Amino acid sequence: MQLKIMPKKKHLSAGGVPLILFLCQMISALDVPLDLVQPPTITQQSPKDYIIDPRENIVIQCEAKGKPPPSFSWTRNGTHFDIDKDPLVTMKPGSGTLVINIMSEGKAETYEGVYQCTARNERGAAVSNNIVVRPSRSPLWTKERLEPIVLQNGQSLVLPCRPPIGLPPAIIFWM
Repeated sequence: MQLKIMPKKKHLSAGGVPLILFLCQMISALDVPLDLVQPPTITQQSPKDYIIDPRENIVIQCEAKGKPPPSFSWTRNGTHFDIDKDPLVTMKPGSGTLVINIMSEGKAETYEGVYQCTARNERGAAVSNNIVVRPSRSPLWTKERLEPIVLQNGQSLVLPCRPPIGLPPAIIFWM
């Protein structure tokens, strides 16, 4: 980086205005190379608690920037995840985003786990959050036999509601 100083013949004043002008001219004359080498930084990633639709392909997002552009690797449940060994898994070109093609033959439950992306270049590495991937599970309501209830006008009634546990938690409302 070259520093070019172009002094102006001004006297320093008590208010400091000419000194500020000199410093501004000095800063604007800096030659900043545009090819700075920078370590990676993660710019986009899937949510920490990532609930997926088991009927759709799984996309686990990891985007990073750096100079030179980073390479990407993944861990699953704390161990290296070799995407080359799984024919259903690909990584988007120029990105760390994983695409798991369960629509062709896989099951979402097979890919449940804790994923973490690492973006690395010659200047360093950046690591994503732990991304907990879980397939949505539809709640199953237990079959109940309900007897008709007859009420007189003005009587109160309490209807029990015991929703099953699902993932994500169900939103319950009365119709």
